[in-house]
Amino acid sequence: MTDFKSIDKKNVLVLVADGSEEMEIVIFVDLLRRAGINVDIVSIKDNDNLIQCSRNIKLLADKNINDIKDYEIYDLVYIPGGSVGVENLKSNSKVKEIIRYFYNSKKYVSAICAGPLVLKESLNTKDLKLTSYPTLKDQYENYINELVFQDGNVITSQGPATTFLLAFKVIEILRGENIKDTVYNAILFDKLINKIKVNI
Repeated sequence: MTDFKSIDKKNVLVLVADGSEEMEIVIFVDLLRRAGINVDIVSIKDNDNLIQCSRNIKLLADKNINDIKDYEIYDLVYIPGGSVGVENLKSNSKVKEIIRYFYNSKKYVSAICAGPLVLKESLNTKDLKLTSYPTLKDQYENYINELVFQDGNVITSQGPATTFLLAFKVIEILRGENIKDTVYNAILFDKLINKIKVNI
């Protein structure tokens, strides 16, 4: 894989809890790191960085939310899905504080699957267009049935399989189309999409 170096280093904050969806964490983080983006996986558990994800996969976070003092270094905050994880994230006051800071500072806010419910808990989403897991569409005033959708500085997506598409969108926003295309091709995603098109 290409090792991307950049003077203009981009930083992403990923908030996780017990019950977070592991595909939506690991795929997203892996692809962004391949693109040369620094990603911090941050546990919201009080002084505990070991997360038990929705399918009982254990994940050791890079940092704890109690250690995050300076949000300014981050360009985007990301919320994965997983119904139990989302409930844990929704009930955490610091998660809401972080999301409001990013949104009001015109930094990027991203969420997937049930994750946009955390945005709804933290922000006034009445005029915000977003997507999420399709069965949750009635939870939102302006649901958009797209795999990935961007409204201003908010980027949302629908579920585990669309994590790839969301990650590519974030890479394109933070690092540019050329780096996005390089990662896209390097992991053979281009061949997968071409194969799907042929079979359809």
